[in-house]
Amino acid sequence: VDLFTRYTGKEPNNPWGHYMLGLSAWKDGRLDVAEGAFQQSLTLDPNHLKSCLNLARVLLDNNRSSEALTVLDRALAIDSTSSTALRLKGRAYADMNQDEDAIAAYRSAIALDPTDAWAMNNLAFVLIQQDRFEEALPALARAVELRTPFVHDQDRSRLRRYYLEAWRKQREGRPLEPLEHQIATVIEQHTEYHALLED
Repeated sequence: VDLFTRYTGKEPNNPWGHYMLGLSAWKDGRLDVAEGAFQQSLTLDPNHLKSCLNLARVLLDNNRSSEALTVLDRALAIDSTSSTALRLKGRAYADMNQDEDAIAAYRSAIALDPTDAWAMNNLAFVLIQQDRFEEALPALARAVELRTPFVHDQDRSRLRRYYLEAWRKQREGRPLEPLEHQIATVIEQHTEYHALLED
């Protein structure tokens, strides 16, 4: 942060410097500094998409979802094909308990980028919260494929082992990763899957 603070002091009209200051401050947990830096970057370059996206992330981290949505609309005005902006809109809507809007935003993000595992994971999470398990399962399965090392070889037996391990950990009361927790929740709600996942 100190490096880019000095840089922006010397080059106050360089939007890149303010953007990098914003990134550094955000990763350091200094959200107020990050917000100001991204705002300044956008003042200098109103079409700086990455500043819009990361400003929205800062606002979401500050529980300011409504403001984040306004920034994300601005991002989509800059680039209507930004799947990241749509995914972040999904997060904002979910934080505001506007589940149907969140689902629509996540699905739009996935339509633009069929490899967006985070959008699929988040979509599945919202659907699970609504007890829409059958709809959640395909998105969840695809997210697992994309976020694990065997995605390219499409090794279904290894994918089954990933599901099996999540279910085993759930039954044994062991700690679960967030994605494993979602998988176990879906399996738990569907007894017909239990026999398929027996050793």
